[in-house]
Amino acid sequence: MTSGSGHAGAGGSDRPVRVLQVLATAEPGGVERNISRLLPRLRQRGIGSDVLLLRAGGPIEEALRRERIDVYSLPGIGPLKNGNAFARLLRARGYEVLHAYGARAALLTRHAAARCGRQRPHVVTAITGVRRGRDVLRQAADRITRRWNDLYVADCEASARAAIAKTGIPVERVQVVHPGIEMAGDGAVRSRAETRGSLGLGQADPVLICVANLRPMKGHRHLLQAFGKILAEFPGARLLLVGADRMGGTLQAEVRNCLPHGSVRFLGVREDVRDLLRASDIFVLASEAEGLCVANLEAMRAGLPVVVTAVGGLPEAVRPGLDGYLVPPRDPESFARAVRQLLNDRSRAEQMGLRARERVLSCFSIERTADRMASLYSRLVRGSGGGISRADPA
Repeated sequence: MTSGSGHAGAGGSDRPVRVLQVLATAEPGGVERNISRLLPRLRQRGIGSDVLLLRAGGPIEEALRRERIDVYSLPGIGPLKNGNAFARLLRARGYEVLHAYGARAALLTRHAAARCGRQRPHVVTAITGVRRGRDVLRQAADRITRRWNDLYVADCEASARAAIAKTGIPVERVQVVHPGIEMAGDGAVRSRAETRGSLGLGQADPVLICVANLRPMKGHRHLLQAFGKILAEFPGARLLLVGADRMGGTLQAEVRNCLPHGSVRFLGVREDVRDLLRASDIFVLASEAEGLCVANLEAMRAGLPVVVTAVGGLPEAVRPGLDGYLVPPRDPESFARAVRQLLNDRSRAEQMGLRARERVLSCFSIERTADRMASLYSRLVRGSGGGISRADPA
């Protein structure tokens, strides 16, 4: 078990609620970015949070340390030693709530909590995203350990409904809290022209951007197929793909074989995403499964119209024809048609972008998310209202 320097204190209460956030990794992703922004705001509301990583390292860990959040990691050398290390941390730190993200983190967290006996902390499991298909082993493990889970927090209504339908989670133990984004400024450092120049893009080139780690669920193959159709009408269009490659370079090979050289840029993990959004014209996402999607919210906040698939929580954020377009998943033709409509009517695209920004600023702020989570943690610990109480492990 390792810990970073710094102290995860909390203000605004005589007795802060102590929460341990349990994550599989601190690699860049929507969930991890949202947590790094949320925890300092929870501290302002009397919720003191530390973080436990099942695997140490990653840029989000560095961001947490800069915010004086204590970060721990497990030894990673087997379930028995990991379980013992987790239990020692719980005894030493006296957490009242454990909030787990991901199936592996949830199972380990529930097991560690159960070992605490009568001093068992409350356990919260995050539900992030709606996934296709069935994972029989995961669902069986969830049912077996559900007795030690007190609350599920879903990132959108669609995630909550899917989890209830697929796993039989009691409806009364599910709450929905949308992720939020920062409101102050746009966070961009460079101008649109400077960023385009640094990437070798023409100032008049139509630029599409997708911010999503490269993995099958995110639908990049369908996006590339759609982009090929877009190039037939807009040969100067460019597609920026931002995110870690989880597909072993297969998409790059497909682009080399099927699309004009230089039309698609694989940018990898970037710290200047807001600069890249400012330099782009349309945000695109062809996911086959999704939660609410923080990257889509950030694009809307940047004033971009969006073309995204109508899956998961995306319809909860995007109003078709107002902020952008929702298209069926795995349908490159419909996707390309929606993008071409925006590229052929730049005035309408600009108006959609403005409305997208207004919607995010009014409905999806990180401050609203922090208020909601702080209330849930406090009610869970203090047993006050809303039907939120400790699960019966019997």
